[in-house]
Amino acid sequence: MTDWVTITNEQVDPESPVTSELMTALRDNVSALAEQSSGAPEINSWAAHTYQGAGSGVSQNTTGRPIMVFLVAILGSGARVAVSPDNVTYTDLLLEDEPEGNAPVTVSFIVPDTWYYDLDDGGLGGSTARRLILA
Repeated sequence: MTDWVTITNEQVDPESPVTSELMTALRDNVSALAEQSSGAPEINSWAAHTYQGAGSGVSQNTTGRPIMVFLVAILGSGARVAVSPDNVTYTDLLLEDEPEGNAPVTVSFIVPDTWYYDLDDGGLGGSTARRLILA
């Protein structure tokens, strides 16, 4: 793992010389940042996780961060996508009473940490939810 080197304002002052130590630190800090070396600033990125679901499925976001859920599904009657802060009171984001044929439906939404989300494809099976988690 590459060591993170703190670069001071004085080192990059317009009147300061460009030294090999400064250039090495600038080069190596890119790797140290990507490796999340000790002392490097924290970076956030989206990590993809695929969930294959069938029927009803309530999940809770316990990642400590918001997640984005991207759902592609062929929905049956009674299909539902909903979110809840307490697993009691849900807000429907998609409610399908009369689906039209076998056309896939796409929906994406953000789920705050500790919130619940219900992905119910109406009993058809074969829905795929892609969860993008801010890591």
